[in-house]
Amino acid sequence: ACIYGIMVWKGMIGKSQNNEEPSIGSMPRRYVFPTIIITLVLCIAIPLVLKLYTDSTVWLFDGISTALSIVGMWMLAKKYYQQWILWIIVEPIVIATSLQAEMYATALLYVVYTVIAIMGYIKWKKEALK
Repeated sequence: ACIYGIMVWKGMIGKSQNNEEPSIGSMPRRYVFPTIIITLVLCIAIPLVLKLYTDSTVWLFDGISTALSIVGMWMLAKKYYQQWILWIIVEPIVIATSLQAEMYATALLYVVYTVIAIMGYIKWKKEALK
């Protein structure tokens, strides 16, 4: 995902007409419905795979957070400010999953990530709506 994001931001793929790095903006309306459908499919498929093929005890929440993270990374690469909403949803899921697995340091880290996501949303939304 990181390599994809760098390639998009540097114009190696998905070049804009003026060859500039994409600016922070809002997701085009035409992408909203397909993104919701893809997100729902991933939120069903990934937990199912985890339940069937792993011994995970937190397969549902782990799968949902993974699905939302995949979509969030794609939105981040496109610099859509709405991607922060997904992170604001994902972080508490990861916190709860980490607490259930008694991974307290990870839970604390994701508390920090939640604060960063809220601040990121506010900043990026202001930038996008200029």
